Amino acid sequence: MKLVMNFIVMMFFCLPVGVMAQEQEQGIQFDKSMSWKEVVEKASRENKYIYVDVMSTWCPPCQAMVKNVFPLKDVGDFYNKHFICIKLQTDKTKGDNEYVQAWYKEVNRICTEAKIQVLPTALYYNPRGELVHIIPGGIPNAKLFIECGQKALDEQQQLFTRLKKYDAGERDVEFLYDLSVDFWMIGDKETARKVGNTFWQTITPEERLLDKG
Repeated sequence: MKLVMNFIVMMFFCLPVGVMAQEQEQGIQFDKSMSWKEVVEKASRENKYIYVDVMSTWCPPCQAMVKNVFPLKDVGDFYNKHFICIKLQTDKTKGDNEYVQAWYKEVNRICTEAKIQVLPTALYYNPRGELVHIIPGGIPNAKLFIECGQKALDEQQQLFTRLKKYDAGERDVEFLYDLSVDFWMIGDKETARKVGNTFWQTITPEERLLDKG
């Protein structure tokens, strides 16, 4: 009888832990590499893109994604398959663990280079560690979050890949118009204006009369 009771007690305490572990495994598995170099090496080795969640501990939209989006199975299935996922904390707290502290310097560099203006921001890098796409602001909907990841994998939709084409001389008017609008939508008005000015300089008088709305 004592053995039976011990077994019941053991199952009572172990099952919830097992269920919790299973739920955690369903969502995004954030990598714990201690440097950006290690992340890029891993991405290159596994031929995966890199997803970076730029967040802060005081940011409600950041915590909403942690609670409502990252743990979902469909989100985890997609992002774990295609990306090395890392989380970068922009603020510093007394409770920061070794991993967070190791990234302090790198976080400043990444945020500066990506011109981070709002939190959270999703950064997407190719397997070589080159920034190809950015989504500022929280994405509370799992379907939209997956769609963002799909766009980040598509070279025809990647913002910074298309910007490189622009810098290399691409002057198709539809290309210029769409690129200008997309940069305006993410809040990069400087780049949007630059591309937009090129658009207006490129189109013919007849094309100026077309309705682009």
